[in-house]
Amino acid sequence: MANLSRVLALCAAAVTLASAATHYEYKTIDVDYNFDENEDSPRSVIMMIPDGTGPNIFTLARTVLDPTLETRLHIDPHLMGTVQTHSSTSYITDSASSATAYSTGYKTYDSAIAVDTYEQPLGTVLEAAKA
Repeated sequence: MANLSRVLALCAAAVTLASAATHYEYKTIDVDYNFDENEDSPRSVIMMIPDGTGPNIFTLARTVLDPTLETRLHIDPHLMGTVQTHSSTSYITDSASSATAYSTGYKTYDSAIAVDTYEQPLGTVLEAAKA
């Protein structure tokens, strides 16, 4: 038993020393987010919502593209954000109710599209903007 304790202690010490000796280089990228106010307003906006995608997926894509992380993805300069969603009836939502929440601003039950929890039709944000 004493030998096992010594071996485990030696392994723990070796891992600790090895991790302390490892060099990590953190890299940042400078992106210019300034907008020219004299330019014409955009005619339309494309909003991409990759369903179920988190920051870890983009990190994986960067790492696969270039393990040194010197090459960036084409999506990197664009403004991105994340949200935590749930339907009105469940902590884990499906695509239908999350799309309804994005497009109308109201939560609904799973599998519902453009209706509220009482199955009444909901108008979308685009319909309101057009009116």
